[in-house]
Amino acid sequence: MLAYHPMFDPYHCSLRLMCILYDSNRPSLEWDRLRLLDFFVTFPHQLAQMKLPAEFRNRRKMLSAIPEPYETLPSPARLFFQLGEIQEAAARVLAVKEFIDGDELLKGTAAISKSAVMQPLMQIGDRLQYRSTSWYEFVVKDLSEIALQGSKGLKERSGVMEFRHDPI
Repeated sequence: MLAYHPMFDPYHCSLRLMCILYDSNRPSLEWDRLRLLDFFVTFPHQLAQMKLPAEFRNRRKMLSAIPEPYETLPSPARLFFQLGEIQEAAARVLAVKEFIDGDELLKGTAAISKSAVMQPLMQIGDRLQYRSTSWYEFVVKDLSEIALQGSKGLKERSGVMEFRHDPI
């Protein structure tokens, strides 16, 4: 049986990455942070498994209300690893097409290119129904503000990314 999942669609991934960058209201995001945020947008039910900082404990009920997917999925770490190749391919295409700054991407950050024409892209992104949900706003606004590295950082809290050898 052939089944579609947005995880395996590099075009959908490109759109997700651009929407996250646009909606975060930050000039740039670290590549690892963008990958993690995209993982949670792709698999929002995984937010309920995340170790939240004390200031976000009141969001636990909202996050646990996100329905589990119908299909059986591998472990979150495995999903994150598999998604990485698609994210990298999508980012390279976005850089070549000058939607994101290629020089910044080489430095490990993602930023919307100054020459990018965002209006047509965001019109397509407006069709993504999850962009109006409270969990999406939590991902792009709140999680983008948590420190990325270290023992209390987003990498460690997510449980899907190595953090023990971070410089902090």
